[in-house]
Amino acid sequence: MKKFYLIFGLSILGITLAAMLVAQQSAPVKGDTEPIPKWHSPFASFVAGTGIVESGSTEIPIGTPVSGIIEKLFVQVGSHVKRGDPLFKIDDSELRAKIPTIKANIARAESDLRKFKDIFDIDHELYQKDPGVISKKRYLTSRDDYLRAKKRLWHAKAALDTLHKLLSRYTVRAPIDGKILRCVMRPGSYMEAATAIPPQLLLGSDTMHLRVDVDEYDAWRVRAGAPAVAFVRGHPQMKVKLRYLYTEPHIVPKRVLTGLPTERTDTRVLQVIYGFEPPKFPLYTGQTMDVFIEANTTKRH
Repeated sequence: MKKFYLIFGLSILGITLAAMLVAQQSAPVKGDTEPIPKWHSPFASFVAGTGIVESGSTEIPIGTPVSGIIEKLFVQVGSHVKRGDPLFKIDDSELRAKIPTIKANIARAESDLRKFKDIFDIDHELYQKDPGVISKKRYLTSRDDYLRAKKRLWHAKAALDTLHKLLSRYTVRAPIDGKILRCVMRPGSYMEAATAIPPQLLLGSDTMHLRVDVDEYDAWRVRAGAPAVAFVRGHPQMKVKLRYLYTEPHIVPKRVLTGLPTERTDTRVLQVIYGFEPPKFPLYTGQTMDVFIEANTTKRH
């Protein structure tokens, strides 16, 4: 009988422990996640939009007018450049190999020119003093030889100038003052004579703009010059005061997506461009921001 009670007691204890274990594992895990931040518009009436930070010049994909192997790379991501600064250089050894031949042609043309000029100077002086000393045919021949020698020298020098102009195309330079936003090219890699997609080298001005997408249903409420404020995603305390620049006067398909499950991708938007003073916190081109624009309160009829 004692053995029966012992087994019964152990069974009850096992069931109780199992129930406690299941209850412990089923209990919700306490997390230290922060609540979703809330933005408070500074305007009583407003239009909300999604903005994306872009370079003030818009991003410029840098290409090359000639194909070839990248010989030198003068910049890296974050480099500040002035207009005309070299960005990279394509191998131009094949063209440079032609320089000695062209210079030799110039030297030969200069030698011929000196020779034919001396002959013509003598014939010209004699012919001017006494046309009977030399024949007119000889005089015209020496003159023509001299003129042809001048033309050959001109062509030889023009060939060298043309070669130098071609060589200058092998060094790609910055079209504006700005900063290197993207650089994935490396010395030794091959580059086609076109802009790669995505671009291997991306340049933008140091100033930043904010391109704001406003739903076409709210476009009528946006006024030129209306005050606007942008907030950094996830940080309502990080905000920048915007300065209206211009509105692109056409509606385009929405391209900047927020990732919200309720977001519609077939929306068309009006794009409004704003400038702003550089904030104390970092902003990056391509970064998305939440924007509030003071709205036109006029009611539609």
